Amino acid sequence: MKLSDAGRDWVLKHGQYDEEKWDGVWRLVIFDIPESHKKVRETLRRRLKEWGFVVWQKSVWASKKPLTEEIRKLARDLKIENWVMVIESSN
Repeated sequence: MKLSDAGRDWVLKHGQYDEEKWDGVWRLVIFDIPESHKKVRETLRRRLKEWGFVVWQKSVWASKKPLTEEIRKLARDLKIENWVMVIESSN
């Protein structure tokens, strides 16, 4: 048996992540969303927390989970892509 893409996405977002199989890449989300868009900023923070990201600073979050494309899609859907940067780094 094999997980479908949708099943894999669900496990990455909601399930336990096996750090032994970590690919060595950090996913960083850095954002500066204006106060006039506070609700959307809180939505982004809530989703990052749900996905297992940890706060390095108020607007800098990090994770080992491969969720880069999902975060970029969320930023597009919330119309905040100009204020959000997603970085992958192996350093």
